[in-house]
Amino acid sequence: MVPLTQIAVTFLESYIKGIRPQILSEKEKERLFLSERGQAMGKSTVAGIVEKYAKLAGIKKRVTPHSWRHTCATHLVKNAANLRHVQEMLGHKNLSTTERYLQLTITDLKEAHRKFHPRGRER
Repeated sequence: MVPLTQIAVTFLESYIKGIRPQILSEKEKERLFLSERGQAMGKSTVAGIVEKYAKLAGIKKRVTPHSWRHTCATHLVKNAANLRHVQEMLGHKNLSTTERYLQLTITDLKEAHRKFHPRGRER
């Protein structure tokens, strides 16, 4: 299961109905996303696309599909998403694997306390 916004659904439907049939090969009919030649996209192709659009967006840090996944999960947890739901979306078998995203928010909380609490600034 992949949660999508309505705008993402609209773009996905446009791709499925308009572009995908034009490049689809019999060999790759099970794959959703295809290269311009109708082949299954490899990891390096996906990584290249992510890197390209990160640069176009003005992002200076190195962005990979995994860092994107990690960032999305972290934002979900920071915004009070249920940890079990995040676990399910990420496909983690053990909740302990997902809990590392919770640790990031605890670290953020400690840093915010140190930075903004009047007693935290007295050092």
